Amino acid sequence: MAEITGGGAEQTRIDPRASDANGRWLIGCVADNNWRFLDQSLALVRSLRWFGEEAAQSDFRVCVVDSAKPAYIREMSRHGADVRIVPTYNRDYPVTNKLRFLQQSDLSRYDHILLIDCDTLIVQNPLTPLTSDRLQAKMVPRRSIPHELFEKLFRLFNLPIPERKYEYSVSKELSIPYFNTGVVCLHRAQLPKLVPAWIKFVDKLIERIELIAEREWFIEQVALSLALAETGSEFGVLGNEMNFQIHVFPGEVYEPRLEGIDPRIIHYHRGVTARDEIARSAYPLVSARIDMFNQRVREERAPAPSSLSPLKARAFEAFGKPDGRLGIWLAGHRDFVGGRWLEVSRLQTDFMIKIGLRPEHVLLDIGCGSLRGGVEFISYLHAQNYLGLDSSNRIIQAGIKEELGRRLLKLKSPEFVVSRRFEFEKFSKKPDFALAHSIFTHLTESDVRLCLEKLRRFVNPGCRLYATYFIADAPHPNHSKAHSQKTFRYSRAMVEDFGAKEGWTPTYIGEWGHPDDQMMVEYVAK
Repeated sequence: MAEITGGGAEQTRIDPRASDANGRWLIGCVADNNWRFLDQSLALVRSLRWFGEEAAQSDFRVCVVDSAKPAYIREMSRHGADVRIVPTYNRDYPVTNKLRFLQQSDLSRYDHILLIDCDTLIVQNPLTPLTSDRLQAKMVPRRSIPHELFEKLFRLFNLPIPERKYEYSVSKELSIPYFNTGVVCLHRAQLPKLVPAWIKFVDKLIERIELIAEREWFIEQVALSLALAETGSEFGVLGNEMNFQIHVFPGEVYEPRLEGIDPRIIHYHRGVTARDEIARSAYPLVSARIDMFNQRVREERAPAPSSLSPLKARAFEAFGKPDGRLGIWLAGHRDFVGGRWLEVSRLQTDFMIKIGLRPEHVLLDIGCGSLRGGVEFISYLHAQNYLGLDSSNRIIQAGIKEELGRRLLKLKSPEFVVSRRFEFEKFSKKPDFALAHSIFTHLTESDVRLCLEKLRRFVNPGCRLYATYFIADAPHPNHSKAHSQKTFRYSRAMVEDFGAKEGWTPTYIGEWGHPDDQMMVEYVAK
C-alpha cells in the first residue's frame, strides 16, 4: 500500500518479503510494428540496462505485433533483448495487444513477470518494492470509469462488487480495485488462474463493447478488475514512484504533493521532443531522472558527420553574421539564437521557476526564436499556457520541427504570434509572467520602449516581466537599427527608466548566471 513518508513523498511500503528480489525475472513490453513504438521499446530496454541496477541483469523481452523491422531486431539484440513476433489480439482495440505477452507458453520458467508499457523508462531498480506472491500495480490517477458503470458490469457478470476502499493514486477518491496496467507485476502462480480470467473478460467486453462506449481504451483495465473479483486473487497497490505518469493529456493537473517523489519507473506517454528525447516534466525529481537518461542518449549517439556545416559557419562570419533568412540558413537554428543550447535553456527555466512560475501560470516568451527556452517551458506548463512571440516565422518553425516536435505541439498546444511590432493583442489570453531573454540586447531604444509600452497595455496589473540587457557603465552608442546578431548596451539608469516611463515598476536584479554576462531586470506592471 502507498503511504506518505516523513519527507512528504509518496513511497511504496516495503513488505519484509519484498526486499528480496530472488528468483528469475522477466521484464517486457508489447509494441506495434512502427517506428514510434519500436523507438519507445528501445529506449525502455536501454533505460533498464543503464539505470536498472540489480534489475539490469533481468531477461528483457519485447513482443512486436505481426512483424518486426530487421534493423530494430539487431539493435535490440545489442542490448540483450529478446524479440518475439505475436499476432494482433484485436485490430479494433489495439490496447488489448498487451495480453499477447501473457499468452506465451514459456512464462512459467520465470518466477516474476514485470509487464510494462513501451512508453516508460526504468530510472532506478524497480524490483525492490515488488512482492513475490501477488499481482501489483498502481491505482489509476483519477476516476476514468464511473462507479455506476462498475456496478452495472459486476451485476451483468454476476460478481459481487468489491468495497470502495482503495484510493486513486492522485485524486485520492475512493474506488474499487481499478489499476493502471502500464506497469503490472505478476507472480508465476497467478498465470494459470488470473491471466485466463483477465483474457476472458477482455473478450466478453469486446463482445458487449457498447457497455463501455467511449471508454474502450480502458478495456483491459476494467477486465482486470473483473478478473481479480472472480478469482479472488491477492494484489498489492504500488505507489506513484513505480508508475509516475506525465504528459498524459492536455490540461493535466499539477499536483504539488507529488513533487517529492523520486520515481523508479516514468510513464511519459506522448512526451517526446523532435530530437527523440523525453520531454522534462513539472516535477523536479522526475525531470532530474529524465535528464540523466537524455544525457546518456546524447553520449551514446555518434555525431552526424557534415562537411557543409564548417563551410556555412565560415560563410556566416564572412558575411558579417547576416540577419534574417540567410543568417538562419548559414548559422543553423541553434547558433543563430546564440548557441549554448542546453545551458541557456536550463538557465531560463530554472530562473523562472525559482521566482515563482508554476505549471498553471501563463508565460509569454518575447523573442522566443527557435524555442531554446520554449521547449522546456512548453513541457513544464499546462497545455495552452505558453505564448511565444517572434519577428521570424521561419525561426519559430525551425524550433517546432527540429526541437519541439509535432507530438508535444499537439499535446501542449502552445500559441505563437509572428510580429515585428509587438502585437501582443493577437494572443488569446493574458500572461501572468513574461520573459524577454536576449531580445532587448538586440533592439534599439525606441524598439525597447515600444515593446514595454504595448506589453503594459496588454497585461493586467501585477504581471511580472523579466528582461535581460547588456549593461554599460555609461550611455553607450548603439546601432541605428535592430539586428539579431549585433549587441546593444544600455546603462542601468536607462533600463530602469525604460520601464518607469511605460507603466512598470523596475527592479534591477543584475547577475543571474548568464554565460555572456547579460543582466536581469524585473518589471512589474502598475
